[in-house]
Amino acid sequence: AAATAAPGVAVTLDDGAPGRATATLDGRPAGSGAAVAAGGWSGLFELETEPGLRRRGVARTLVGALARWSLAGGSDRLYLQVTAANGPAQALYQALGFTRSHGYHYRVALT
Repeated sequence: AAATAAPGVAVTLDDGAPGRATATLDGRPAGSGAAVAAGGWSGLFELETEPGLRRRGVARTLVGALARWSLAGGSDRLYLQVTAANGPAQALYQALGFTRSHGYHYRVALT
């Protein structure tokens, strides 16, 4: 419910690539994202908003559209992955009801 469409933002789901969505803001390309569903869960991936159009509801609207797509396909739970350093994304996802379940890190070979 928190992911209702923002004013001027429209999301199109790609019929040729299930789970892919693109967003426009006032008719201009504004963002994109993807969802992959399996076993009652749907993962959100590649959520992006054009830098000059951030903080206008594009990502929130994309999450809502992908959540509805997931639910229609039988997935009633969502997950995503976001870096700890991405404060704005962390705040958005928390406002949408996501909670942190665990962390991760990358190993780097030392030379």
